[in-house]
Amino acid sequence: MHSFYEDLEVVDKDDTGLVFRCNNLDLETRKCKIHKHRAKICRNYPQEEIFMMGAQLSEDCGYSFTPIVPFSEVFQRVLKSKKSNSDCKFFIE
Repeated sequence: MHSFYEDLEVVDKDDTGLVFRCNNLDLETRKCKIHKHRAKICRNYPQEEIFMMGAQLSEDCGYSFTPIVPFSEVFQRVLKSKKSNSDCKFFIE
């Protein structure tokens, strides 16, 4: 087995591929038992490439993604703050 996967165990297969479980995950606390010494795959998680290949987080995973705020929302916030601050100048080219 490649060292990349040494802490992972294949536990199932679904429509998107293999389902892995980490052998270092404490099932009671849902925390890593070797966090300070965790593998590179965990240190780099989540890697965008993995999700571009179809990987998904399980529902009970302790990790989650927060969607990026769309530019239109950020822009509206800036416009609102501009109205409340008359000293602020804002230019769009």
